[in-house]
Order: sequence, then structure tokens, then C-alpha cells
Amino acid sequence: MSAPPSATAIESDVVTFSLLGQPVAVRSKEPQVFAAYRRLYRHFPEIPPTPEAHLVEIIEHANDESGHWEALVEYLPSHRHATLGQALHRAEVRLCSHALLHSTDVIGLHTSTIAFGDELALVTGDSGSGKTTLTLSLSARGFPVDGDDIAVLDPLTGLVRGMPRCFHLDSASIEMLAEQGLDVDSKQVCEGFLTPGDVGDGHMLPRRVRAIFFLTPDNLAEPIATPIAHSEAAAKLDGQTGPRHLPSLELFAAFSTMLRDARCFELRRGPLGTTADLVIGTMKRLQEGAPL
Repeated sequence: MSAPPSATAIESDVVTFSLLGQPVAVRSKEPQVFAAYRRLYRHFPEIPPTPEAHLVEIIEHANDESGHWEALVEYLPSHRHATLGQALHRAEVRLCSHALLHSTDVIGLHTSTIAFGDELALVTGDSGSGKTTLTLSLSARGFPVDGDDIAVLDPLTGLVRGMPRCFHLDSASIEMLAEQGLDVDSKQVCEGFLTPGDVGDGHMLPRRVRAIFFLTPDNLAEPIATPIAHSEAAAKLDGQTGPRHLPSLELFAAFSTMLRDARCFELRRGPLGTTADLVIGTMKRLQEGAPL
């Protein structure tokens, strides 16, 4: 096992970002690593190197047949990866987790954020429910994606902002998205590393939530969006929240503030294209004030 990286020295081969106010750093000798992370964190400040930053390191092993890239992540075993994108993804997960763990003034939500003008649609659901492919299908229809997996809620204002994460896609998802008009291979920064900025960046601005869709892993002939009460939505959100920095009463008060102007739906998935069209149609009627 390789030794974990250390941030005890300020080095020239380190790029540092302020992610939710937390300094996080990437060390590498490869310019393409910095280009990829600058693309990912484009809406978060790049700051001078500091020993206090949480550091990950990306190393190339050009002559290693077991994997060409290694991600050194503090507290986790070293792992070799066949592609740079896989190594970047492993390190990115750690940086995001660190920022959320130490940012006690926001609430982390397991949800995607899609911009519809000045408002957001959130799509949430358990892993494997199809959230990522639905989110990217919406981006293929021209709706910018702020984030795929994590969003942050300001408990005081009720506004939500997407978090920069790279999309995790298998070959089946890539094929389905190609049918929706999104060529993943031509969009991604490098193999296995597709960012929100590559598919229609929504600039990750804090926005009001207009609708939340709780996606279920059904496979119906036609998708169905069933309205649910705010109380049920808050209970569902409670299961998709972490890390938990607030007591339950304060957490549910923050959900209430966020949901004040929102409509909530259980979305039973059908074919990918018609499911995306249902989300778009629902959002348009809500924004126009038309009956559902």
C-alpha cells in the first residue's frame, strides 16, 4: 500500500480550491489532471496552496501493466486504475465528502439539480434508480445540469446549489444516452470523467426549488408522476441527507423552507425519453401556473 499524501509542505505541483469554503488540493505532475479538476471546480475559487488543505494525489505509472494511474487518498487504500478518469473520480469522491463533512452551515442532499431558468428541478432516488441517466437525458434536451449526485441546501434561505461531481456511467447508460442525442465520448474531459460543465453548465447558482421528483426504479410502459404531500417529501429527503450537522427539528424546518414554493412527486420511471419529457412538461406547467 502506498503512503497517503501529506499537505505539510506548499508545493508548486499542487492546485488548491475552496470547495464550500473548505481548502482541498490536488497534487500531480500531469497538466491534464489540473485541467480536469479546473473544469470540474470551475465555479469555485482557486486559492493559493496552504498546508491546511485536504490533499489527494494522482500519479501516472506508465510502465505498470496492472494499471496506469494511481489515486492516493488519505485514509483509503491505494488503488491502481486503467484510466485517468477512474483515478480522478476516486479522488473527487474523497474531496467532495471532505467538504460536506466540514461544511456545517449547509445541508447535503443526495439529489441531482437541473436548471429550468431561475428555478431548479431536483431528481432524487436510491442508487440504481436511474437518476444519472434521467439527469443527462434532460441535459440532452437543453436543460443545464448543476450536479448529478449531491446538492447543498442553505437552511436559512431554502435555496439549493448543485455540487460539482463527475458522472458515473456504465456502458449501458452511455448507449441509452446516445439514443437520446448525448454523445458521452465526445463530451467528457477524459475517458471516464464527464462533468456538469461538459453537458450544459447551469453555473451552480443558489436557486429556488420548483419541483422535486422522487424517482423509483420501476420499468413501466409509460412513466407516472404522482403528487405527494410536503410532509411525505420531507420524510423522504430525511433519508437522502448527509452528513447530518443539524438536529432533526432544525433539519425539517430547513426542508419546510425549501419546499415552500415547490411541488413534490413520486416519479415511477418508464422509457428514458418519455420520462424526461414528463419531467419537462410538469416543470413547464408549474412555471406557467397551468393545472397539472
